[in-house]
Amino acid sequence: AKRRKTLGKMDVLTRQFFENNENFAAAVNGYLFRGRKVVSAEDVKELDVTETRVDKNGRLVKNTRDLAGRVVVRRVNDICCVIIGIEDQQKIDYTMPLRCLRVDSMRYDQQLRRIKNEHRTKKDLKIGTAEYQCHFSKNDKVLPVITIVVYWGSEPWDGPHTLYDMMDISKDSELLHFISDYRVNLIDAHSMSEHQLCEYGEKLGYLLGLVKASEDRLSMREYIKTPSKVLNDYETRALAEKVVNHTLPSSEEEDEDMRNKAFEEVLKEEWVKGREEGCEEKQNAFILSMRKNGIPEEQIQIILKDAKVVG
Repeated sequence: AKRRKTLGKMDVLTRQFFENNENFAAAVNGYLFRGRKVVSAEDVKELDVTETRVDKNGRLVKNTRDLAGRVVVRRVNDICCVIIGIEDQQKIDYTMPLRCLRVDSMRYDQQLRRIKNEHRTKKDLKIGTAEYQCHFSKNDKVLPVITIVVYWGSEPWDGPHTLYDMMDISKDSELLHFISDYRVNLIDAHSMSEHQLCEYGEKLGYLLGLVKASEDRLSMREYIKTPSKVLNDYETRALAEKVVNHTLPSSEEEDEDMRNKAFEEVLKEEWVKGREEGCEEKQNAFILSMRKNGIPEEQIQIILKDAKVVG
């Protein structure tokens, strides 16, 4: 069967980043435990990333997570096993709660089929009992499933966070008591404080900081002009460059002039984007913003000239 979608460059880079168990654990600790080191790289075990089920017409349906599904195991008085998958989201998806529900239900169904097949093979359930009829004993358990959505878009997420948000129903309706909700576990840097970004560790925290700064290209100035050792890591650097869509200088290899040049390239792109949109007011506001942020007039004129506009 064909994959659900063809992976683009961003998907591949994100997959590479989270295939590093330390980065995967950082996402789990940041989102689920507010930065506490509950899960270590050693606790992360890779799973098959493809969920498979049979639809009502008997056809095989496969769903491949954008990123590797994992089992996170942590011993806290007892063994706790959780299946965690990370979805890579580059644009706002107004169907996200249903997407997560579908992916998670397929993972539960996969577990259920495995348990049923084990009982059929072992023939360990008493014939004629309810357990035999459903091939699932009252002592059988499934592992909890959690999907974490990492949003890389430059615009703040304005899509639904829960299944309720997708419904045309009053929040105080009595019917809600009978309707199960489903929440999106969303990592949206735009809604985070600096403290919250730090909860995701150095590498992922830096990347999420870039995403937050992408709301305003000028806010990216400190990220680009300030050296960061995390860019010496190949996976982090490649993903960071895709987020800003430009080559970034590393902390050890490049000097201040090269960091200034990288920042200028980002500003040129923002100006050209405003020009293509035909918004003169937006262009003038952008020039004013550059001045307010302390960018020398000479540098502003160079940026405008290189972008083939008259300042």
